[in-house]
Amino acid sequence: MIVNLSIFNLISINSGFAILVSIGLLIYYTEHRWYKKDTSKSITEYTPGRVEITESVKGGRNSLLIVIFCALGFWIFVTVVLIMFYEGIEKYLILIIIWIINGPFFFIIYRKFLKGTSGLRQFIITDSFIKILVPPKRQFQVYWTDIDKIELKLKRYMRYGRKFGRKYIFIHQLNFIGKVYNQSFEILDGRDFSKKINEVFEILENYAIKMNKEFNRL
Repeated sequence: MIVNLSIFNLISINSGFAILVSIGLLIYYTEHRWYKKDTSKSITEYTPGRVEITESVKGGRNSLLIVIFCALGFWIFVTVVLIMFYEGIEKYLILIIIWIINGPFFFIIYRKFLKGTSGLRQFIITDSFIKILVPPKRQFQVYWTDIDKIELKLKRYMRYGRKFGRKYIFIHQLNFIGKVYNQSFEILDGRDFSKKINEVFEILENYAIKMNKEFNRL
């Protein structure tokens, strides 16, 4: 009976692991297809007196989702194993600690890096105005007649990994300054704009020169 139970436990654990691997491979395949599809939505359109940049960041979002789903799947698997194969009140204490730690972690990741990433980003610049749309933020718009200069500076960075060398998350702050006007807009590199971010800044600088406005990179 004990031997049969041990074999059953081993089969259950291996089956659970196989299911997790299968789900991971399915998510990877789906993410790859989504990434190729969304890349086609990232375009730059030039018309007389107007440039419009549209970008999808779903590729980066889906890559992060894979990590989150794998981590979530692992902790669900640990939870099931503890419930099925361990006795005593201690296991419930362990489960409470696990989910008290992991629950807020997944929520913070969603709020900071995933919320709004399903929507397209837009940067529109014309001879009259500059418009930036980055969900879930409110639409930002400024008119050239209200400003005298634009400042672009790296506000701060946050290190998030060192395994393959130092990596950073960059936050760029755009300041639009006039005699009685001062507005700012922050762009999180990789979340708000990704591959198009440098193109946004280059076009903005070129237009500032065209409109006889000062442009400073700080």
